[in-house]
This record gives sequence, C-alpha cells and structure tokens, in this order.
Amino acid sequence: MEILYKYYSKLDINYFLNPTIKISYIRKLNDPFESIVNKNIKNEMLGYDATKERNLGKEIQFYSLLSHVGVVSLTETPRNILMWSHYANEHKGICIGYKTNFLDHHRHKIDSILPAFYRPIKVNYDNIRYDPHTDIFQSENRSQLVKKAILKTLITKGDDWIYEKEHRSIIPLSHHDYIQFNSKTNSFEFYQSQFNEIERINTENGFRFKNLTEVDIQMVNEENDLMFMLSINPESIASIYLGCKSDYIDNCLLYKKIKSHPSLSHINVYQASASRERFELDMTPFVNDLDDYIS
Repeated sequence: MEILYKYYSKLDINYFLNPTIKISYIRKLNDPFESIVNKNIKNEMLGYDATKERNLGKEIQFYSLLSHVGVVSLTETPRNILMWSHYANEHKGICIGYKTNFLDHHRHKIDSILPAFYRPIKVNYDNIRYDPHTDIFQSENRSQLVKKAILKTLITKGDDWIYEKEHRSIIPLSHHDYIQFNSKTNSFEFYQSQFNEIERINTENGFRFKNLTEVDIQMVNEENDLMFMLSINPESIASIYLGCKSDYIDNCLLYKKIKSHPSLSHINVYQASASRERFELDMTPFVNDLDDYIS
C-alpha cells in the first residue's frame, strides 16, 4: 500500500471526521510557470493555422480549458524540512499520510475535453519544458492532443522544485463536491448574493451550485476566499505526523480523540523531532502521557 503526504498549517478533529482535500486552481499556485504553456507544446498540440487570427482564437480557447483544471498536490515524504517550514506553519503544523487510492470513489467522473487523473502522477522535474526528440505526442483527434498538452504542462516543473518530490492528481474543477469559503471573512448569505442558484450544505462555510456554469467557475477562481473541495473517506488516512514545534497539549487532545473514534482508530500518529546528530527529522510513535502528567 503506497502512501503520499500533504502538509497543513493546522487541523482539528472535525477535519478527520469529515476529511476533504482542495483542488488548487492553477493560477493560485506559487510557481509562476504553472499557468504559462510552453510555446512548442502549443505549436505541437494546437495545430496552428496560417492566419494569425485563428491562432489567437485557438490559444484563447486552450487557456480557457486550462483554467478549468486543478491539481491536488502531495509529496513522497513526511520528513522534508523545507516542506514543514513552507507549508506547515514553520514546523508547528501537521502532515497527513493518504493512501494513493484516496480519490478512487471519484473516478466515475469523466470529462470528454479535460484530463482527469485521480490517482496521483509523479511530477517530472526538468528545466527543459518540451523536447521534440523525446516528447512525442500522437493521437487520433485534436481533443486528445489538447488533453495531453494540458497534462504535460501540469506534471512538468523546473528543477528548483525538485525538493518537493511532488505527485499530482489532475482534476477538472467541475468535479468538486462543494465550494468552501472563509467564514471569518464572508457568510453564506454574502455568496448567495454574488452567485445565482447556490445552496447551503451541512457545513457552516460551504455551498454547492445547483447549476454550475463556466462563469461560476471563473468567479470562484478569482476569489481568494473560495476553494473547490473533494470529500475523502476517513479510511484513506493512514497516518498523522505532528510538527516538532507543535503544541504538545493540543497534540495529546487530538491523539485521544483520534484513537477513541471507531472510524479513526486505525490511523498511526507520530511525533516529529529535530535530530541531535543530523540535520534531519526523527519520527517516533506519539505517546500521550498528558493524563499522567496532570494527575
């Protein structure tokens, strides 16, 4: 059973009881090259015409399709010091180990135009974005070529990011389960006034569209407080790693709740600590002795 990992600033017991994961919009990712398609890939895939006007139309259409796809990012290890620093609140956060089939229950959702890969694909790191001698794309129709162009764009990153050891699920944004918003900033009523035909779901900070449109997707993408979310089965969570600077009392309380709940008791919980011998993190099974300490 293969496990991949994701780093978070903070999670409480409510997350584990109803776990979700975010589909990240391409333009909100921290690598500026994510949303820039290599010109050789465009030339190869789009089948440019002799007239400049038709080329421009095809390019606009391609970028429109790209804006309707998101990624779920995971990594190969829970021991990456830089990942803890960058994505887990400077080692005060948490890292979750997910089984690689954690999105399999969504695999029935298919798309005739956009690529959809729910099993994570390993990212290729290379400062050359397209090599005509090795990147050979063949397909019977144009739509398949466009899918391959999008996939090639999303699973290739520069060598500077190789430390992340990233794996990605590639998912059309329309396949989301619901939209999550920052309840501290805006309310459901606020978004109800911004969008047509949305409905409240069983969480305080989420909603669904009754009839999702391309305009709705674009508006959600442009709003920093909104995120496309997918639901996950708690059984898909294999392990929890607690940051070496995380709060011990909070960790004990979370551990106790995890182990006492039937749907979560299978999860292995570990504590990260800074090694005294090497520049690396040691991971040991978490020990909850808070009750002994209090008594």
